[in-house]
Amino acid sequence: MKRQRLRKTVNNWTVMKLNPCSDWPEERVKAALPSQTRISDFLRLQHIPPHDRLWVALHTLFLTERMARLFCANVAALTLRRIDRANSLDGERSLDRRLFLGIERARAFARSPGSKQAQKNIELSFRECEYIWNHDFYTTHECDAGSMVASLCGREERDSMPYTFQGWEPYPVLDTAAEVIGEIAYNKKYSKEINGTRHRSDLYWKAGDRATDAQEAARKREFERQCRVLANLVEKASKK
Repeated sequence: MKRQRLRKTVNNWTVMKLNPCSDWPEERVKAALPSQTRISDFLRLQHIPPHDRLWVALHTLFLTERMARLFCANVAALTLRRIDRANSLDGERSLDRRLFLGIERARAFARSPGSKQAQKNIELSFRECEYIWNHDFYTTHECDAGSMVASLCGREERDSMPYTFQGWEPYPVLDTAAEVIGEIAYNKKYSKEINGTRHRSDLYWKAGDRATDAQEAARKREFERQCRVLANLVEKASKK
């Protein structure tokens, strides 16, 4: 595929060409984005949900594989630290160090994709993280982290959106990161709500509802954070 230059701006016409979902008819798109906007600024618009901002930006930027993988490596690294912190508070063991090593190997591969050693290392990390993902010995958070880092280290080309990503798609990493952060928030809120309560089904239902709200809020904050990380990366790349 012919390499595209990094797109720096977006407008409502660009968004409509992407065929957004029914939640975003043309009238709403025009109202939310009335003029040409730098993508780094668009990613910070608070009147558009962060997941939608991220979707538009990733579909219009024409990220190179290097930029996409470095972006996802930053997201994954922060997510692993969040998981480790939650595990520590819950008295669970620290995450397998091979997960953190996988992120470093993904970064090294992104910076030097022609290096045979970098290729060998990232393939090793993919197999290691895939093992963590698929084995019952590991906790749910560890399995999710294994899935996230295995996706980060994956090297197969994705066919779903070939006009968008030049050889590698970031969505599996980003979505898994948001899901993990949401699960941590759910568990924390649910434990807090039922602590000290008697065994009454109505209280457990209410606790579950509040925990679900906390989970969704945490997912939204995570996508907001991803928007900020990507905006900073785009600004840095645009200055070169």
